[in-house]
Amino acid sequence: MKLFLAIVFLGGFIASFNVVAQTFTISGRVIDESNYPLKSAEITLTHDKDSIKTISGKDGRFATKPLPPGVYFLSVSAHGYEDY
Repeated sequence: MKLFLAIVFLGGFIASFNVVAQTFTISGRVIDESNYPLKSAEITLTHDKDSIKTISGKDGRFATKPLPPGVYFLSVSAHGYEDY
């Protein structure tokens, strides 16, 4: 089965910016191709040589801690699904 990450450029990715501290958070929802939320999916953000990981909740939702500005590579993995 394929794994989808609801990212809201049109759907579920929210970046909130805090101008004073110059950090942001990334949140979203991990779903499968049937729109079923995936709990315990591992979301990994990679920036340079650093990796930040978080786990989706029972409703498939996740949020990162405040992150410094930069370019991040996002990947998602869940048991029984192809990595995204």
